[in-house]
Parts: sequence; structure tokens; C-alpha cells
Amino acid sequence: MKWGICAVGNTIFHTLPTVAQIVTARISPKIDSMKPAQLFAIFISIIAIFLFTGCAVAPRYVPRQPLKTRGNEFIFKEQVGVASYYGEEFNGRPTASGEIFDMNALTAAHRTLPLGTKVRVTNLENGRTVVVKINDRGPFVDGRILDLSKAAAKELGLLESGTAIVKIVMVK
Repeated sequence: MKWGICAVGNTIFHTLPTVAQIVTARISPKIDSMKPAQLFAIFISIIAIFLFTGCAVAPRYVPRQPLKTRGNEFIFKEQVGVASYYGEEFNGRPTASGEIFDMNALTAAHRTLPLGTKVRVTNLENGRTVVVKINDRGPFVDGRILDLSKAAAKELGLLESGTAIVKIVMVK
């Protein structure tokens, strides 16, 4: 190994002579004194930076269904799906609405319903019902439509199971 890098690196570096010539001729006089192995390392680092900057994290909230409106009126009939709950780990933190999350309040997180909307949630497995206010965004688990506060989950009887199939209907 001529410059202390792997043979594959040497092969790649020598197949890119024009890149090395451009770098050494235009960037800086210091580059003229650099070893080809150092130039190769810089070149690979630059490529890695470009590759990894394309792997940015997706935004926290991405609506799954577009909001439907008629004038200023929000159109929402009902939705059936899996609900879960969240409690202690988020208690005291700010929600998407700006309110501080209280796990003992009757609140919920929904992906698309307007914040402040009140919905009637019915546990289809036991028939229990509760009215909650949407004050946060979520859930961020595929296949779920609602994240309930611990108090709302207790009212619906899903503390032990953790999830339940529910129907949500907007309260006017």
C-alpha cells in the first residue's frame, strides 16, 4: 500500500486524476504539498457530506389525510381505528396547541383535526364513551388514529390493554 490507504482507495484515487488535478491546481498552494491519500480522504469526506445531508429527519407532524373544508366549516363525519394513550413521560410538556399536557385532563392528539375540536370517543370493544378536546398532534405510530390522555384512556377502559378500536365523532 503506497500511501497508507487500502488498495481499493488507491485504485479509485488513480481513476480520478482529473479531480485530483482540479483540486491541486485551483484550491490552495497547500494542497500541492498534500499526499494523494490525504486528497482522497478529503474527496470522500466531501462526498459523504453531500450523501448524508440528504438523509435529514422528516418533520414531526405530517398530515395523513388532507383537511376538508366547506368555507370556514370543517367537514368530518367519523373515523374508526386504533387508539392508544400517553401519560407520565409527556406530562408537563407543551402540546402542539401550546397548552401544557396534563395526563389527568380529558384530551387527545389527532393528526389532522383542528386543535381545540371536541370529539366523542367510543371504545367499540366495551361501549364506553368519553368526550375529549384535541390539543396535540399524533399519534406517530402507523395504524393508530388517536392518542388519548391517561384520564381519557381510563374512562374508556384501555389502560391495561394499551390500545383499543375506537370510533371518533366530532361534537358540535
